[in-house]
This record gives sequence, C-alpha cells and structure tokens, in this order.
Amino acid sequence: MELSLVNVSLNVAAKRRVLSATLLALVLAGSVVHADTVVDRVVVVVDNTAILQSDIDAAIQEARGQLQAREQAIPAESVLRSEVTRQLILRKIPLGMIKRAGQTIDERRLNAAVTDLATKQGAPSLSAFQQALDQRQAGSYARLRQQMSDDLSISRL
Repeated sequence: MELSLVNVSLNVAAKRRVLSATLLALVLAGSVVHADTVVDRVVVVVDNTAILQSDIDAAIQEARGQLQAREQAIPAESVLRSEVTRQLILRKIPLGMIKRAGQTIDERRLNAAVTDLATKQGAPSLSAFQQALDQRQAGSYARLRQQMSDDLSISRL
C-alpha cells in the first residue's frame, strides 16, 4: 500500500514538472522576438559602458531640435552622427571615472538644481514642470534628471 502511494505521488510530481515546463515553454515562446528583428545594438563601448544605437539616435534628435531652436544650419547626417557619437564617448569617460570612485550626487542637490531650472523655465511647480516635459515626450523628465545628475557629477571632478 505504501509503495502505491509513493508511485502516485511521483506521478503527480512528474505531471506537475511536465505541466510547469509546458507553461514555461508557452510563456517563453510568446515573448521570443524573431532572430532577424534587431531591437537595438551596441555601437561603442566606453569604460565597460555601452553606447547603443538608440542613444545615438536620441542624441541626434535632441541636437537637431537644439539647432532648429537656435535657427542654425543642421549639418549632413554623417557629420551630425559622427559628432554626436564623439560627444557621447567624451561624456562617458568622466562618468566612468565618477562611477569607479563611487561618487554620487545627493538628492537634495539634484532636486534643487531641477527646481531652479523649472523656475527659470517659468513652471509654477516642479510637478507641473515634470508633467509638461513628459507630455511632450514620455520619459523626458527622467532623462533630464539623469543628465543633470551627470552634469553635476562631472562638474565636481
């Protein structure tokens, strides 16, 4: 009798493993991207930090916007891409040094800098500034905070 209970529990355990493996396979199959679909790619590695194609594309878009806002001529695509990539590389070098040294900017100092910028831009509050940025493009406020944190860190070098 005891032996048959062990066999039943092994069969139930085996069924559970098979069921779990099947469910896992179904979940993974649903989330797999076709091998020929490129989501993003690493263009440059600086200090063990990757600069992705999407980083370069976003920086090019930002540079174009700044040049248009200043009514300046926009250089040829290859020139702009080369210059933006160069600037991203030059920015990653001191950021790598800062990271290795374990330096960080405290939240109070960062918040003060962002609040100061919001005030200069005429925003009635920091939350209104955040909402305005994120309405233009999702994630803009987070990118601005990261950029300001990086700038403050670099200025401390």
